[in-house]
Amino acid sequence: MTAASEGKFIVSMLNLTQGISVEVKHVFLISTKYLTIRRCWSLSIQKFYKLGIGHWALGIGHWALGIGHWALGKRNT
Repeated sequence: MTAASEGKFIVSMLNLTQGISVEVKHVFLISTKYLTIRRCWSLSIQKFYKLGIGHWALGIGHWALGIGHWALGKRNT
C-alpha cells in the first residue's frame, strides 16, 4: 500500500458500518498422526466493519478468518 492509499483507507474508516457475519462450513479435518479423516461442522461468527471500499475489505476479512481456522485446525490435529 502506498501512503496515498493508506490515507484513503483511514478516511473511509470514518464512515464504517457495523455488521455480523455468520458462516457455517462443512469441513474435513485430516489428522496425519492417526491417519484418519474427521468430518465436522465449523461455525464462524465474525463481527466486521464494512468500509467505504466495501466488498474488497469484507473479502479480506473473510480470507483472514479462513486462514485462522486453517491454522487452528493444523495445531489441534
